[in-house]
Amino acid sequence: MENPAFPILRYDFKNTEPVELLDLTQSLVALGDEYKRFLGSNPGYGAPTELKLYVRDIRAGSVIADLIAFAPFMLVFMEHANSVVAFGQYLHAAYRFLTSKTKDKPLAVDKRNYENLSQIVEPVAKDGGSQLNISTINNQENNVYLTININSMEANMAQNIARREIASMREPATRFREQAVMYWYQARDDFGPAGDLGIIESITTKPVKVTFLSNDIKQQMIYPAVLFRKAHVVDVEVESVQGQPVLYKIVKYHGLLDKFIGKDSGEDENMLIRRLREPVEPPALGYTRPTRASPALR
Repeated sequence: MENPAFPILRYDFKNTEPVELLDLTQSLVALGDEYKRFLGSNPGYGAPTELKLYVRDIRAGSVIADLIAFAPFMLVFMEHANSVVAFGQYLHAAYRFLTSKTKDKPLAVDKRNYENLSQIVEPVAKDGGSQLNISTINNQENNVYLTININSMEANMAQNIARREIASMREPATRFREQAVMYWYQARDDFGPAGDLGIIESITTKPVKVTFLSNDIKQQMIYPAVLFRKAHVVDVEVESVQGQPVLYKIVKYHGLLDKFIGKDSGEDENMLIRRLREPVEPPALGYTRPTRASPALR
């Protein structure tokens, strides 16, 4: 049963033209899905499999829907109901970014989030004189916690920026690093497109796929006597997707790193290189990484 003390989320679409039923329905469905995803990222407010937004009331005039957090098969406590207020704050931050009122992106937003945020404002984007107001309200005292006001121009802006953000997630970003220090995690003796993984700790401690501008560069870096004993100084193009490196392309080889600098040497911190483990005989070419860690920098 609904508790009158619980806050509500009010969806108020002030349209000037008839609104297509499908657009309105999909807007509310996207709002509900975004609430579910918000709960998934903030489990303290309740389980997204149980707690959902339900329509409490729809009013005439403009399209006004009052939504509440409700779970038909469990008791809903105040912390669950307060998820509506927190969700409203999240929407407020998201639409401020999508309407260029701030450069701060909301946290943990992915493609699906942007698609939902775009779909929520679809009805107002299509109606040039309309406005969408989303409010969180104290149900008992009818006090408004906050209101999000989005007119048609802002709705179109939000959709354009959402599309741009989705596109940027698909397109890799490239940056260039000169004289980066790389060591092998796994290497092959052929010149095929797969199997080579390297680590550049100044970028990430995780192994990343490695390619080469030319076979000559690779040949210098897989010489058996130095394969896993030394680090290599290289110029590298770093391809990233969603901020994570996914490919290193070695474009120039400077040579081996023979001197490893200690922390008390007075060198710049960015030049500190970890010492190698005790050297062992390097594996032959055609190496496939064994179960134990290959000799690498500590």
